[in-house]
Amino acid sequence: MATARVPTCGGPWKSAMICYPKVTYSVLVGALCKQGRMEEAVNLLEEMKDKGLDLDVRHYTTLIDGYCLQRDFDHALNLLKQMIEEGIQPDIVTYNVLAHGYSRAGLVYEVHELLRHMDACGVKPNVVTHNVIIEGLCISGNVEEAEVFFSSLQEKSIENKVAMFKGYCQANHSGKAFKFFMELSEAEKRSIKINSCIKLLANLFVEGDHVTARELLNNMSDLNMEPTRVMYGILMATLCKAGDMRNAQWLFVRSVEKGTTPDVVSYTLMMDGYFHANCLSKVHDLFREMKNRGVEPDVITYTVLLDGYSKVELWRKHSLCGRNKAKKVTVDSEVNNVIKSLLLQMKDKKIALDVKCYTVLIDRHCKLGNIEEAEDLLRKMIESGLQPDVVTYTSLISGCYSWGNMERAKFLIDRHCKLGNVEEAEDLLRKMIESGLQPDGITHTSLISGCYSRGNMERAKYLL
Repeated sequence: MATARVPTCGGPWKSAMICYPKVTYSVLVGALCKQGRMEEAVNLLEEMKDKGLDLDVRHYTTLIDGYCLQRDFDHALNLLKQMIEEGIQPDIVTYNVLAHGYSRAGLVYEVHELLRHMDACGVKPNVVTHNVIIEGLCISGNVEEAEVFFSSLQEKSIENKVAMFKGYCQANHSGKAFKFFMELSEAEKRSIKINSCIKLLANLFVEGDHVTARELLNNMSDLNMEPTRVMYGILMATLCKAGDMRNAQWLFVRSVEKGTTPDVVSYTLMMDGYFHANCLSKVHDLFREMKNRGVEPDVITYTVLLDGYSKVELWRKHSLCGRNKAKKVTVDSEVNNVIKSLLLQMKDKKIALDVKCYTVLIDRHCKLGNIEEAEDLLRKMIESGLQPDVVTYTSLISGCYSWGNMERAKFLIDRHCKLGNVEEAEDLLRKMIESGLQPDGITHTSLISGCYSRGNMERAKYLL
């Protein structure tokens, strides 16, 4: 979730000497802490004091939380001492904030010291204290310490057990998480948020433990914890990325059987996965099924299809290199016709190309050696009001270099520099080198000149 932007101290709101109410200061301080702007947050609280507004435990706790988020525990502890010296007693929320920070940072000793300090002060840990320690230790990789702490609890609430399960999932201890889940009562299982189960499912599938994954999914169904369409999409995306199209297809079919109608996202994910698995017949079947169901493809769907067929076209071109030229023409024209058909469909449906889609087409032409067609697409892209990104220019420049058009490649980088886009030009240069292309001295000179013209002397000297 986006964090609200907060004006910097010394801005118009301060120069106007507006006297904000106490609650407004609290909100501003909280926002600054979330953004890591601790110095400004402290200054605001000092301003509160100057205006005669009393600080309470919530203000100090907010600051302590901010420092814990930055892992600046020295300042957090100093604040704790300061508030006690000023007669403000920390409450359970304050201690929970510290417990949360320590455990997520993996500071096991400090966690136990904090608990001893709480006991000495007569503050009894609550279920939240226990939960943040269990989850935090797991997240920081201290699963065994979390287990020991969990075992030490005399009375284990449902919330504690849920925290232990969630901790196992977040630490990717899939076997332990599943075993723990199966040992829970039905009521305890129902208390678990489905997102934790989805994470465990994804981990089990990716780890290749398909039998356990399916058993977990069946258990979830029995508990009326059937994944939503979005959750099925997340699982399918995970499997497609891992190249496990067999289980991705199983999930796809299961989601339909459970009454979830596949949407454009689900179909697009599956088609992309089958392209990577080189199963074109499955892509054709899914695209036909998609249209028969009345699910309209969007620009992302067409981009996936165009990218997939472009890669097929390129693969066939390379695989037939040195073979019968007539056969090459037949195969290339077949894929080319599919691509033309897809573009016509987009035009008929009035689906506008976006940056990604244009880039896919530009990259295709560049790799096939059609540099003029690629540049024509670039012009159309700009004329349509879209701004090419680094990936777009990298494709074009790489194509120019690959096909021996060095002057054009240098011109494109030089153009970036003259427009003042030195960082973009440098990024292009870096991506070219990473892709195996070695720019010559003239290209470097253009970049260095661009740095000098923008007054970035240090960067120019570094490039030298």
